[in-house]
Order: sequence, then structure tokens, then C-alpha cells
Amino acid sequence: MLRALVAALAVLLLVSWPALTARADDPTCEELPEAEVEARLREVRGFVRHHEPDTRHWATAFLSLHLTMVGVQLSLAITADNEGAQVDGWVGALSSTLGVATLLISWPSLVGAGDAIDALPTGSPEERRYALARAEQRMRRASDQVAFVRSPFNTILNALYLGGAASFSLIGWQRVTGAFILAAGGSIIAQGRVLLLPTGIREEWLRYHRRHPDAGCEPLAVSAPSVPTSVTILPTGLGASMLVTF
Repeated sequence: MLRALVAALAVLLLVSWPALTARADDPTCEELPEAEVEARLREVRGFVRHHEPDTRHWATAFLSLHLTMVGVQLSLAITADNEGAQVDGWVGALSSTLGVATLLISWPSLVGAGDAIDALPTGSPEERRYALARAEQRMRRASDQVAFVRSPFNTILNALYLGGAASFSLIGWQRVTGAFILAAGGSIIAQGRVLLLPTGIREEWLRYHRRHPDAGCEPLAVSAPSVPTSVTILPTGLGASMLVTF
């Protein structure tokens, strides 16, 4: 039983991961006027700061829900006094563990994006162009994640797994009530994750990208801010050591 469900989990993750990470070829960065770089960077920062809290609340709420379900179902499986009830508990616990795993693997890129963008150096025009490219990429990834979660493909994956797990419980162990509870409860939670996911960052990105088609490009012509090379002589006991930073 465990091997079958673990194999189903592995297959599901292998199938869903490429779909989650796939995207079209990145556009090519072009030189932008300094005033536009600063204005766009402020705009993206504003979008991220505005929508980040809702996404964080969604992610932490469903992570807590899945973890709670794992704990409850493990307790039921361990304390059950008959084999059928143990099967219901173990199958439910593994299903909830799958919910935890998929949420952690696809953890929203928007969570923590505000601090990450603010930490980028912006002291020079080159650094500001680099920061803009990275900020737009973070916003684009957050938008892509929303699109995937709300896509029919994700819904089909959830239905296939829940249907397979419920069928395993029903056919393999004749657990009619357990199979129904697993399918119904799992569907409610899965669809709740989809329907309650904040979509504001997706809408902001689509509008922003229509105004700036080059947004989210790889900064091929904009190198990361360089650190000047320095040589420091440090005393070490009876001698000295040389520290080179570059």
C-alpha cells in the first residue's frame, strides 16, 4: 500500500513540476532611459508590497491546514482498532502529505519578494537596471504560479490523484465510506486552494507587461553589480596573511 501511494506521489510531482516551471523564452533586455528604470522599479515594488500579504496568508493557512490533517489522520491510523480504519488513516495521511509537498515545492514566489527586491543595490544606473530586471522576473514568476494553480491542468492532476487514492481504498480494501470521505474532502480542500488563491499579482503583471513588453527579460546586457578588488594584509601570529576580495 505504501509503495503504491508513494509511487503515485512521485509520478504526480514529476508530471506537475515541468508544467509549473515551464515558460516562454525570455525577451531580450534593451537599454532603458534612467527615468523609466526608476519609475518602473518603484511600480513593481509597489505591486509586490501590495499583493504579498494576501499571498502569504493563503500559503501559510493551507500549509497549516494540511499539516493539521496529517497529524489527525496519523493519530487515527495509529490508534485505530481494526485494519480498515487503519487503512483509512494511512491513506488520508499520505494524501495530506502530498498536499504539504506540492505546496512547499510550488511555494509562492511572491512571498518574501518585497524584502528580496529592497535588498538589491540601486546605487548606480547599472545596479538599478539590474534590480529592475530581477524585480520584474520575480513578479513574472509569481504570475506564472497563479496561472498554473488556476489552470485546468492542475485541476485534472488533483482529480486523478484523488480518484486513484479513493479507488485504491474502495477496490483494495472495500472502504466505501473512507473512499467517499477521501474523495469529497480532498476535492474540497484542493478546490479551496485554487479558488482562494489571490490572483491580484497575475492581473497586475498582465497589465504591466502590455505596457512594457520587454518586462521580465534576462539582464544579458546588464551584469551584476561588481565588487572592486581589494587586498588586505592581516597579522597572524608570527607572520601575516593576505586576503583578496573581488
